[in-house]
Amino acid sequence: MTPEELKALEAERDDLKKKLEDANEDAAINAIAEKNAAKAIEKTHETLDTWETKIAQRTKEIVDAAMGEGLASSLAAFSVTPKLDFPNARRLGNLSLTNKQMLNVVMGRKALSVAGTNAGAEWVPTELGSELINMVELQNQLRSFIRTVDMPADVYELPTLTARGTVYYKGENSAPTASNPTTNKLTLSAKKMIGYYELSYELEENSIIPVIPMLKEDMAKQIANAEERAIIWGDDTTTAASNIDKNVASGNPQLAFNGLWYTAKNGTATWWTAYGTSWTASLNALQAAMGTYAIMPSELIIIAPVYVINKLKADTNFVTWDKVGPNASVLTGMLPNAQATGAIYGFFYGIPVIASPYVYNTDANGVRLTTAGDNTKYGALLVNRNRVILGQRKGIAAEMDTDITAQTRKLVLSERVALGLPDGGTTGAYGAVYNGS
Repeated sequence: MTPEELKALEAERDDLKKKLEDANEDAAINAIAEKNAAKAIEKTHETLDTWETKIAQRTKEIVDAAMGEGLASSLAAFSVTPKLDFPNARRLGNLSLTNKQMLNVVMGRKALSVAGTNAGAEWVPTELGSELINMVELQNQLRSFIRTVDMPADVYELPTLTARGTVYYKGENSAPTASNPTTNKLTLSAKKMIGYYELSYELEENSIIPVIPMLKEDMAKQIANAEERAIIWGDDTTTAASNIDKNVASGNPQLAFNGLWYTAKNGTATWWTAYGTSWTASLNALQAAMGTYAIMPSELIIIAPVYVINKLKADTNFVTWDKVGPNASVLTGMLPNAQATGAIYGFFYGIPVIASPYVYNTDANGVRLTTAGDNTKYGALLVNRNRVILGQRKGIAAEMDTDITAQTRKLVLSERVALGLPDGGTTGAYGAVYNGS
C-alpha cells in the first residue's frame, strides 16, 4: 500500500470516528432533552391543575358574594317546569295520573263515577275521584270540622243513642239500679248537587292541557260552595216567600235540606238569641244558654261573616293560630307558618272560628230579603260540631257527552250528599245570634 492510500484510509477512519462521536453526542442530548421535556410537561400540568382549582374557588367566592348564599343552595330551590306534553298513541306525555284521567273524561273517552257496586264502579279511575273529594274537603270550610259518613244507600239510617246508662256509687253487697239505654235512628236522605260545563272543540284543540288543573279546581270549588251554602243556610221550603232566603230559585243548593241557620231559627228561643251589648257578650251568653252542649270549646265552632270576626278580634280573648298552634312563637322561638292556619281565623275562648260568606245579612228577624239594602243585620252561629253529620252517598261523578252539531263537549259533574242534625231545634246543639250591629 502506498503512502497515499494509507493516508487516505487514516483520513476516512478519523472521519468515521468523528461521526460516531457526533451521533453519540446527539443521542445523549436527545435523551437529556426528552427527560427534561417530560419533567417540564409534568410541571406544567401541575401548574394548570393548581390554576384551575384556584380559578374554580375564586369563581365560587365571587358567585356566593353576589348571590348572598351558596350556589348549590340556590339551585336546590330552583326547578324548571317542563312543557306539558299531550298524550298520544306513541307517547304518554308528562301529565299526572289524575290529570290524564281528567283528560280522558273531558275528551269523552271514559266516564268517571265513584258510586257503589253494580253502578259502573268497576271501571272507574278512583285516583281522580279521591283527588276531587279531597279538593272539595279543602275548599269547603266546614268539612274539616264536622263528621262525614259514607252512605251505602240513598236513604241511610244511622243509629243514635237516646238514653244513656247510669253509673252509681254503692256500698258492698249492694246492687245498682239497672239502666236501660235506648237507641234511635237518624235518617240521611241523599240529595244531588250537579253542575254543567260546555267546552268547545277549539278549547280542546288549543289549550285543554293547561286548562285541566284549573277545571278540576273549579269543579271542586263550586261543589264545595254548594255544600257550604246548603249546610249553613239550607231551607227545603220551595216557596221563596216562605223561605228563610227569599232570593232562592229552583235549583238553588240551599233547597236541598234544612241547614244550621234554619234549625236554630225555628228551634227553641233560648238558643235563637238576639244580639246583646257586643258580639263578645252575645256569644258568651249563647254558649251559657246551650248548656251541656257547649261545655267543651273543642267540640264547638263559630261560623260567622268576616264583619263579625273582625268585631271579635278586638277582644283580647280572640287568639290567633300563631299564639295557640303547634307553631306558636312562644314555643318555637320562630314566626309561625301561615299555611298551618287552614280555614281557622283564630280561637275565641278556645272555640275555633271560621268565616263563611253564606252567613248572610238579614232583616231583623233573621230572614234574607230580596232587596239587599233591607238586609242590615248580621248573625253568627255557635254549633256543637259533633251534632252535625254530612252523609256522602258517593264521590264526584263526571260524565261527558258530545254535541257534534255545535262541536261542544258537555261535562256534567254531580255528587249526592245528605245533612243530618240529630237534635233538631229541640236541644242546645245549634245556636245563633242575630240582629247584630
